Amino acid sequence: MEGRKQPARYMIRTPFSLEKMEYKEKQGVVVYRSKMHATFKRNFQIMPGVEWLKQLIRHIPDKGEHLVRYYGWYSSRARGVRSKHEADDVKEKQSAQEAMTDLEYTNGARSAWARLIQKVYE
Repeated sequence: MEGRKQPARYMIRTPFSLEKMEYKEKQGVVVYRSKMHATFKRNFQIMPGVEWLKQLIRHIPDKGEHLVRYYGWYSSRARGVRSKHEADDVKEKQSAQEAMTDLEYTNGARSAWARLIQKVYE
């Protein structure tokens, strides 16, 4: 009995649009309409009821399987892009600071050379 409850609980959450699905009882087939499929060149799928159940059960996760998926801002890809940009920003700030330090060092070195040359030619 518990084994039948799990698929029923999952079906209550509707992982697909019920408005797009239609069950033809006389023929025993399920018709699912969607946007135009690139390969099939049609916007519907017709399959026997048993085949439809088989396809649906494939989407039921195993016990303990990770169910949370992140999209948009929280996705792994978006987080990776953000961290890359943050790392680039840090590198830019460090290089700007190093450039300032180098500039100060260069200016100090120039003035030191100027003093030494002045001493030599006095």
